[in-house]
Amino acid sequence: MGDEVWRDDYPEGVVVPKLSFEEQADRVNELFLEHNPAEHLLIRLRLLAATHDRLDELGSVVSGEFHIEGVDLGMTDAPTKEEAWRFVTVESVVLLHTAAESLLRLFFAMLDDRWTPWVGIAEARNFREFTKRVEAWQSLADDEAATDVSYAVYRRRLGPDHEAIGTIVDIVRDAARIWIDEGDLYNAVKHGFAAVAGGSRVEFRPADDSIAPVVFGDGRVLETLTVRKGVGRHDRNWISLPRNMVQVLLICQTITEMWRTARAYYRVDEEWPTPEAPTATYREAMGSLFTEGRGRMSGPLIFVPTESKGDSGGPPSESGT
Repeated sequence: MGDEVWRDDYPEGVVVPKLSFEEQADRVNELFLEHNPAEHLLIRLRLLAATHDRLDELGSVVSGEFHIEGVDLGMTDAPTKEEAWRFVTVESVVLLHTAAESLLRLFFAMLDDRWTPWVGIAEARNFREFTKRVEAWQSLADDEAATDVSYAVYRRRLGPDHEAIGTIVDIVRDAARIWIDEGDLYNAVKHGFAAVAGGSRVEFRPADDSIAPVVFGDGRVLETLTVRKGVGRHDRNWISLPRNMVQVLLICQTITEMWRTARAYYRVDEEWPTPEAPTATYREAMGSLFTEGRGRMSGPLIFVPTESKGDSGGPPSESGT
């Protein structure tokens, strides 16, 4: 492979250094491993946390004119406290799903052990194939999942009882659950913004007043609409802001561990890092947040007409057509 090059059909006159395959691989890895890929996510998390903690001060912070490299954006109106509150709710969902997908793609790329993980990430463009792989990994037994985590994250043989391994198995599994189970929620926000943020409380009160009501959901919600093959579903999704933000932090810590390992494995760094577990164990770090905020209520199915309103002239038939 020493004489292999990526391509040799450059136009006449273009000067291209004749690098060996190994030299080209080293250059790519040095470039893409220079900075922690979790850096962008961590900054977004910090900005989101700052926005949440300073809702009352936000108007004074972001009001006035903005000049970006000589361009006047003409933005003078600051968001209201209510607008910022809705933004934080929605952005926590977007950030969590972005972080979960980033973790899964890097994890599988490291597991495949290509000459650079970035080729695997760039190639994983087929949504259905990627989802099948996520589902297959999610179905692995714990010992198999631990073996994969040990290799992909640390390039070591660490047993499933190692604190770091058990913690990261939980983190990767929950990232897979987010990808599989919460895709409709993410797509409602990402594609066309078919979502409305607000607050809601739903509880069931027994006839006996001495029995405490059962609270199904209370707090931030995203109302979403999902449509498939002419059939729509209205969901009320309760959002736990602390849960989302803690999960993003733990995902970023896991990505950082893979990045540290990759820098040594692909010879960017001289020394191998000592395996470090993300904050405590996953369930300890999440605490009561582990199940909080997962509630969802689905409204009745609605049939969406395939014709435009002008063509149909009225509501759809019971058959949905």
